Amino acid sequence: MSSIKSSYYRYLLSLQDKKRGGRTAHPKVVRRIFNKLASRVSHLSGLEQIKFNVNGIGVSRVTSGRVNDTQAIVFVHGGGFCFGSVKTHLSLMGQVSKACHFPVYGVEYSLAPESKYPKAIEEISLVIDYLLDSSPKLKKIHLMGDSSGGGLALSVALYRRDNLKKNVDSLVLLSPWVNLDIDSGIYDLPEGKDHMFKPADLKMMASYYADESQIRSDNEYASPLNCDLHSLPRLLIQVGSFEILLHDSVKLAEKAVSAGNVVKLDIWDKMFHVWHFLAPSLPEANKALFKVAEFIVNSD
Repeated sequence: MSSIKSSYYRYLLSLQDKKRGGRTAHPKVVRRIFNKLASRVSHLSGLEQIKFNVNGIGVSRVTSGRVNDTQAIVFVHGGGFCFGSVKTHLSLMGQVSKACHFPVYGVEYSLAPESKYPKAIEEISLVIDYLLDSSPKLKKIHLMGDSSGGGLALSVALYRRDNLKKNVDSLVLLSPWVNLDIDSGIYDLPEGKDHMFKPADLKMMASYYADESQIRSDNEYASPLNCDLHSLPRLLIQVGSFEILLHDSVKLAEKAVSAGNVVKLDIWDKMFHVWHFLAPSLPEANKALFKVAEFIVNSD
């Protein structure tokens, strides 16, 4: 049974959805709104952020409390490939660090429409290479992402596998967007359940990120659900039952299992897109992050 607070947040989302009236906004407009909202978010007490640069790519080391530096989490923020940043996801990264007791590295990868596929994938992989090469204490590295960042995380793991690079030890995908071929997807949730996205929103953002031929190809990483999923790291997928991305997450889990991977799929009743953002105020967000920590810590 979902909490009273989750019902309240679903109500707020429904009001915002009605106010929007089915309109879509240009990514640069949404980017300004996201950044403005991020400046109002209060962060964990004790959260520390250290910024540095890897070949021109901005990276932030985020910690909350004491951490174990023998393992690290690379976090790929969501935002439809077009918006979002470490700043917008700083609170969530702090919550992840607090739950797992590991440092979390947020990557400021290049955004669409200014930069298109596959630049973000290559940048994230480059940061992973840097961490592996420059951190002698580091024994394990985990890759996590939310929404489009979840899709990018999966794409990075596939890219590293195919290029014979040392892969990450586990993958954690929160409400992942893994199928950019919107015409091939199933989005038939009962009307009004997903108040955050409509298929038209997804189609617009996908078009800014990659060409249609890349999106539909099974030899490209733009739409990772299309790819051969053999030899992946351990995989945790968390998705809400009130998301239009639900069916693709289920399909991803089934396809990954069929390819011989270790996969855990968690479907959260009546949860909306990336409810994890609402930790620590939302009980379901706290429980989900506990499950994430449990999965990562037990990654042997």
